[in-house]
Amino acid sequence: MLRSSQKANANQGFYHVSHADLVSLIDGNEDEIKKVVCGLLICMRTQLAHPNFPLIVRNTKKAQTMLIETWEKLLRLRSSVADVMDDDDEDEESNFVGPVMSALGDSLLHLQKMLELPTFLVTVKVMVETGGGSFALLRESLLLLGQRVKSVEEGTPEHTLVLEFIPELVSLVKSGEEGVVGVGLNALAITVSNLSGVEKHVKILREGLDVAANLIGKVGGTAVCIESLLSKLKAKALPVLPKMVKAIEVKEVDVVGSLITHLGAFVAKHMDGIVGLVADGAEGLGDIVVEHVQLRLIVPVVAKKISKTGVTLLVKSVEKVGKKEVSTVFEELLELIVNGFEACAKGDSGAVNELTELVLGVVMKQNEKKLRSIARRMEEVKDVKPDGEGVFWKVSLAMASALKSIFINCIQAEDIVERLAGFKNKKRKSGVGLDVGVEVVRVVLLTLSELLKADGFAGGEWVQAEEVRWSEERSDERRKRA
Repeated sequence: MLRSSQKANANQGFYHVSHADLVSLIDGNEDEIKKVVCGLLICMRTQLAHPNFPLIVRNTKKAQTMLIETWEKLLRLRSSVADVMDDDDEDEESNFVGPVMSALGDSLLHLQKMLELPTFLVTVKVMVETGGGSFALLRESLLLLGQRVKSVEEGTPEHTLVLEFIPELVSLVKSGEEGVVGVGLNALAITVSNLSGVEKHVKILREGLDVAANLIGKVGGTAVCIESLLSKLKAKALPVLPKMVKAIEVKEVDVVGSLITHLGAFVAKHMDGIVGLVADGAEGLGDIVVEHVQLRLIVPVVAKKISKTGVTLLVKSVEKVGKKEVSTVFEELLELIVNGFEACAKGDSGAVNELTELVLGVVMKQNEKKLRSIARRMEEVKDVKPDGEGVFWKVSLAMASALKSIFINCIQAEDIVERLAGFKNKKRKSGVGLDVGVEVVRVVLLTLSELLKADGFAGGEWVQAEEVRWSEERSDERRKRA
């Protein structure tokens, strides 16, 4: 307990820096007066921060009244100084305004901790209803409210009071007043994020989300508010989803990211638009898709219109998931890969490199049997005009380079020999298309080089098997001729 002399000194110190003195002094513009004002505010902050100060004022009605009055006056003073900061950016003014704002902010926080929550909420509610005479004042009071609710425990009368106050914030958002709407959104976001147990009160949160959804693309701060509400509601926000998906059309990337994060399985049918946003360069959105949308939901969307962006999403998704998930959609992936390479061969798509990465990613999550299925299906691409053969050998080279001896049994040396022989005959008969042919042969030779290196490390079984096969074929031919 404090001694009576300590209480007297604390009270005396507090009243010596009362709001009336500060308001009267702040009207002056002389340097000396500014120094006095700043010194008084810092002195008051020191008094309020003293650990013994709350013991004097905590439980008396008169002290609470005095504190709430002082809190209001300091809040008004802070909003006035904030206006000065907005209007005057000179260094001379900033040397005064900076310390004053810091002292006022700290003092308000110390005072607010000593205010009983019901009294504090009533004061803020009056400011919300009347505007408090100042937009800056309203903004400051609501920010302080958001910070205050952090300490409110679930199940207490104070928790109920804060819940009952949330509709007031929703009303602010509904008001449509310029500036006030943004303040309401910000306050609603902070309050919902900081209040424990608020997720159980679905009706209140859903009403706020419904109002915020109407402001998508119109008011700044909407995305932050929607993220806060969705993080609490999750699947219970589905009734409002039809309103929120317009964020894709108006390219509100932050809102779209929140929808994917919290409602990934339910926005899959809108993936066309989302992939379009990723293709337009929406930073970070692709990673959110990969993290929160299942592979089986991404594959059908990318298959409709094969693009570099879509295939890149699949590459990342395949890399992230396990073997079981890839096996579930293996046939769909294989069909997409073959169709994609055929489109590349026709010149309708430039996603050869991305599709090759996808092939390798799928192979890494599957067994050798599945690899042979991919190799067989890739044969279909060779006959596609005008560049099917070129695409086939580019992919073969990539697979031979990455998979080494694993890929050896998926291709026969005979295919390579036939391609080289075909090039020789073509060159002999005609000079047409030689540039394309030379590039293909170069890739074929590189593929052969990779296969031979891999076979050398594996003991030469591939070459030996090919020699046995050729020897048997020649013997069969001799017997037929005989």
